[in-house]
Amino acid sequence: MRWKEDKVRASYKSLEVLRKKNPKVPQKPNYPEVEVSTRPPNLQVRRATAPTGAIFHQRRRQKQMEKETT
Repeated sequence: MRWKEDKVRASYKSLEVLRKKNPKVPQKPNYPEVEVSTRPPNLQVRRATAPTGAIFHQRRRQKQMEKETT
């Protein structure tokens, strides 16, 4: 825990003690629970820059070129 967190928690505890001893101390505010809707994260799928068919034909041409040069 960071020292700032310790300091905040200590101040909360001291306020609770003060509230128990002195009723004139402002009470802890009552914040209603807000329902937070969580959406599933958007998954990013990496796509090839060229369509798969184009890549297939390019590789085929490269193989043919290699066979012709050897």
